[in-house]
Amino acid sequence: MASIIHEKLVEAIKELDRSGNTLPPPNKELIEQIKEELIGFKESQVLNPRMVYANALRQRLKDLYEIYLSERLKRVENIRWEIGTALPVNIRASMTNDEIQYFKQYCKIIGEYGVNSGVDVVSDTLYPPINNYINVRANTTKGMDDLPQNPSIYTTNGLLKLDNSEVQFYDIMVIIVFVIISIVCVLVTPHHMDIPQERENVNVLYPLVSSSVPTWACIIIGYVPPVLVILLMTIKKKSSLFLLFSLLSLGLSASMCLGVTNMGKIFAGRPRPHFYARIDAKPNEINDAYMSFPSGHSSAIFNGMTFLALLFAGQLHAFSTSHDSWKMLIVLLPFIIAGTVAISRTRDYHHNFSDIIAGSLIGIFFALLTYCSKFKSLSDEHSDDLKIEDVVKGQEPVPLEDEEKQ
Repeated sequence: MASIIHEKLVEAIKELDRSGNTLPPPNKELIEQIKEELIGFKESQVLNPRMVYANALRQRLKDLYEIYLSERLKRVENIRWEIGTALPVNIRASMTNDEIQYFKQYCKIIGEYGVNSGVDVVSDTLYPPINNYINVRANTTKGMDDLPQNPSIYTTNGLLKLDNSEVQFYDIMVIIVFVIISIVCVLVTPHHMDIPQERENVNVLYPLVSSSVPTWACIIIGYVPPVLVILLMTIKKKSSLFLLFSLLSLGLSASMCLGVTNMGKIFAGRPRPHFYARIDAKPNEINDAYMSFPSGHSSAIFNGMTFLALLFAGQLHAFSTSHDSWKMLIVLLPFIIAGTVAISRTRDYHHNFSDIIAGSLIGIFFALLTYCSKFKSLSDEHSDDLKIEDVVKGQEPVPLEDEEKQ
């Protein structure tokens, strides 16, 4: 029995070592078995070869148990210096009641030491760094001296901290790349698709009609509503993190949609339905007359409105915890608006139906892509939250005073 417990305890110590500075849950069943064995060790005083061997095993068990407890207490102390006096729920669940009490007493001693020494030695570690940093657990501090001297990277007791501005940097770089692609596409001459039968082809002989929804109006209708919803939800949540990553997600969606749409126009070079009426009235716009596929209005309006619909669905929990039909109507409203604007492009003879279908699919695809990369699943009970909030905030900390009341 003792040898089996030895093996389990050695494995528990190895698990502690593999976990770095984190605190894995204790093996309560193993601890109870160890206590029973050590009680037997205290009561056994008969000195015969068999008992001497048994006592030697128990002594080794006792030594290993002390190592195990010592290592766990070191991690309990490290928790104080890494996150402060507030124990996150997930960490508290990994601690025994004795370890929680030890943590409280340790915090109290540190506080008294700071007061008596006249120096506040823990002023920067009262709460987890939830505003500007993402915590990434490292198994060891070895090799960290070789890290580049970057003010956004530093270590504390084996905890590697990365400024989330690096996450923002990559998002902003992607936005800039696609904006540049869009600008280049505007300056490039598009492919000129051959027109069978030319002026006898009825598909390009439609009249020139002004747009029911001008480009500027399409942009306002498509992107101002989601921005307003993001601002309103930011005020409600009081979270700058939500504002930042929501706007980045929308910016990614819009820029990628614009870039791909413009590349499609240049590559396809399809003439518009009003091609000849356009070049006859405005010869200098011949390049634009070859940019029918895909529809830019359709991609932009469906991109913004799909993102808005996803925001509504997530913030209202339309597909998770709520089953109210009126919420479905709110989610559908942006698609009705988008469909109306897209269809107007065929009514005004600026695009064929296939143009607006392709543009609409492009807009919907990039809205889904960027929204799903930043926000939690619409079926999640926390569908109104960002994915990164789990990484940055983790579980909400529970102050010790509240814990004592529970």
